[in-house]
Amino acid sequence: MGILESITQKEKALIDREGNRREIIVEPLTNYIATRVQKDMNNSNTLLGGMFTATNRDLVEDYSKDEMHRASYSGGLDFTQYWKNKTYYLRLKTAFSRIIGNQEVLYKTQTSSPHFFQRPDAKHLQVDSLRTHLDGFGATVQIGKAGNSKWMYTFWITMRSPGFNLNEIGYMNRNDEIQQIAWIGFRQREPFSIFRSLNLDMNQWYATTFGFEKRYFGGNIYGFTEFVNYWGFGFGCDRDSKSISTETLRGGPALKYDGAAYIYICIYIPIGAKKFNFHIIPIISFVIEVRGTAMIIILV
Repeated sequence: MGILESITQKEKALIDREGNRREIIVEPLTNYIATRVQKDMNNSNTLLGGMFTATNRDLVEDYSKDEMHRASYSGGLDFTQYWKNKTYYLRLKTAFSRIIGNQEVLYKTQTSSPHFFQRPDAKHLQVDSLRTHLDGFGATVQIGKAGNSKWMYTFWITMRSPGFNLNEIGYMNRNDEIQQIAWIGFRQREPFSIFRSLNLDMNQWYATTFGFEKRYFGGNIYGFTEFVNYWGFGFGCDRDSKSISTETLRGGPALKYDGAAYIYICIYIPIGAKKFNFHIIPIISFVIEVRGTAMIIILV
């Protein structure tokens, strides 16, 4: 269990305009608190935890009420279950947030990052000028195989609702997203034949907004092997479909990006005396883009 609390005092600034001076409050008296609790059970194969944060401000002046949230709260629960000597796992996470303030500051919140409720092409979003609080939620479901085998994999779905906001006591630059990711990997760590090691990774990703606008979709394959003579060879290919950015135009329509495909080839050549366990390794990389350009990179 952990608890962290902090109180910041009221700060004033002296404003001088053509000899007319006045003091204004630039930072109100504020209380911050963050709590975390986690319990492991069943020989550390079951983990259950929770977290809660709060920010409360003493807003006295009218202008501060129009610029700052009076209060914000966030929290969540997390659960992890392992099986077969931590070979397989399941993770569940949930989170919520609530921001409280007057109508003016909540209007500004709805029309600024990371929300942008005023986007003209977002049918599922709407600015409410009478709103005095904003609620949101997030969740993640993940399953996978972590080890004790040459093959590993994971699959997860995570989401953040359009109203979700952790930026009072944390950081979040994007919401309004439902994201799905899958990964499978192969690890050969013991030498065999002419190979010292062999790695292979395959990834796939897809995301939409809560209005089912496709944000992005793609996948890649990467591989690398080291031979018994310490030479190495790597390759990869990457494919990204057309995507959109709902943040770039700061409340304007979603900006569309073209898709692209890439092919990577890397060669590792050791040069040096083995008895000193010292190697100079030039890395020759070829990056070929499907649209016609190519790069050759040599690193030492």
